[in-house]
Amino acid sequence: MFGWAALPLVALVALVVLYRRLVAAFPVFFSYLIVTEAVGIARLIGSSGSSKTNFYVYWISDIVYSLFALMATFELFIKHLFPKFYKVRFYRYLFVIAAILTAITSIAVALVSGHLRVLVTTIYVYNLGRAAILAFFVLLMMVMGRQWKRLQLGIATGFALDVAAS
Repeated sequence: MFGWAALPLVALVALVVLYRRLVAAFPVFFSYLIVTEAVGIARLIGSSGSSKTNFYVYWISDIVYSLFALMATFELFIKHLFPKFYKVRFYRYLFVIAAILTAITSIAVALVSGHLRVLVTTIYVYNLGRAAILAFFVLLMMVMGRQWKRLQLGIATGFALDVAAS
């Protein structure tokens, strides 16, 4: 019912990222903000349709949303908190390719086979993966003695709240 409530806040965060010229530093996070806004609008429009349309719009958009959230989490930790790891091209591309292939395969299998529970399971797997990544990297930072910058801490806290709510 109130799924639209976060739309103005997400748009405001995207505008702040643009205003502070942080898009180059956090391109995947900015893409995540744009996708989150688009998903919110699609769900708002889809909710006015039939229950079947609303179902497909919700779960397919949730896979796309979760994929971008996972990639933005990856960007935060790997690119900003562990930058030497990010310089290895193999690791940089491996994670993104695996995430995209998993999303595409899950959507295709669910739509072709008629087993729509695959969509729901994919969302749970992505959320569990995000929670595990957040916990792992926060523990790794504590063990390594790494320090958060204010912006990085804010983004990580937002992701933690999002995955906890999921």
